[in-house]
Amino acid sequence: MWDLGGQTSIRPYWRCYYADTKAVVYVVDSSDRERLPINKAELLAMLNEEELQDAKLLVFANKQVRSSLLLYILEWKTLM
Repeated sequence: MWDLGGQTSIRPYWRCYYADTKAVVYVVDSSDRERLPINKAELLAMLNEEELQDAKLLVFANKQVRSSLLLYILEWKTLM
């Protein structure tokens, strides 16, 4: 298991860990809506990698407030 940070400077190195990956847990800061399009782009780019084609995916949206959860889910689906 690897915990890879999301800083822009280390994202190019993510692919060094893709070999033999069975599952990806992608954590999104749900309180940072401005970065939602960046999260989408990074996730889609990662999922297009050949080594991750068969990997299972769990998107975990942390820092949720129950009252805004439905709105966030609808925004995420719209961007997908």
